[in-house]
Amino acid sequence: MEIKAGFEKTSLRVQLIETGIAMFCPEGLIVAVEDSLELSIEEWRQLGFRRIAESSFVFRDQLKVNPYERRGRLGSPYGNLDEASYTCDGCGEEIVIPLDLSQGASQEYVEDCPVCCRANLIHVDIDEDGRASVWAEPEQDYE
Repeated sequence: MEIKAGFEKTSLRVQLIETGIAMFCPEGLIVAVEDSLELSIEEWRQLGFRRIAESSFVFRDQLKVNPYERRGRLGSPYGNLDEASYTCDGCGEEIVIPLDLSQGASQEYVEDCPVCCRANLIHVDIDEDGRASVWAEPEQDYE
């Protein structure tokens, strides 16, 4: 098996899990218990899984997710980057947001969680290598 460009920073453990999923579950929905494997939240995200509400279950739709596919805007000064995610402080849900790179490398704005409707102060920082860091804090902390 060959590791394609862009995957070299992925841990061997995540690569092995991804290979197993690709071989045995080429289509459909995969559901797992988050603590069934000793993976960090970031490794679950790397594999394309999302948490189901506030439960310990995570899922991945094989027909919609390719965790190794790098999507983005051509010609962007920040590379292939068009979306990121944060975890809502109110409900714990992972929220995927589009990134508006025209607003600069450091951004702050308020957005209501689409799940629980609580206001979050969203922080977006894009480093020199084109990696986005996104996190949220409850808006009421800043009123």
